[in-house]
Amino acid sequence: SYLIQKMYEELGKEKTFKIIEECGKIATESALKSFNVKPSLQLFKNMLSFMDFYGWGKFEVVKLIEKGDKLITQIKLTNSPLVEYAKQKFGKNSRVCILFLGNFSGALQKLTGKKPRVKEIACYTKGAPYCLFEIIVPRMKK
Repeated sequence: SYLIQKMYEELGKEKTFKIIEECGKIATESALKSFNVKPSLQLFKNMLSFMDFYGWGKFEVVKLIEKGDKLITQIKLTNSPLVEYAKQKFGKNSRVCILFLGNFSGALQKLTGKKPRVKEIACYTKGAPYCLFEIIVPRMKK
């Protein structure tokens, strides 16, 4: 949390996001090779449980809507030691959730070949009961 906050403060939102997004691409590429699997949105959903294993918190897909040529997903994050620390240390000025947004974006670009739109629509450090992210992904062609 501290590292992410300081990157954001020193480099700004866009540069921090791009660095984290690239890390998400690299991690996803590594997972694809390690597990010898093809890119898919199901793999992204499976990767969310690994984030909990690594101590990022519990991720839950709470909404999944197919709308035209887009897939709209909302992901809830609870029990995150990273976000809890950020709330205690930085309060409402926390920017730690850029870690999740950048990773979601990078991972989904690797898995779909398309750039998703990612945003946080509720934040625990700013008073919400949990963090809630919305991701809009152009659908993969079959």
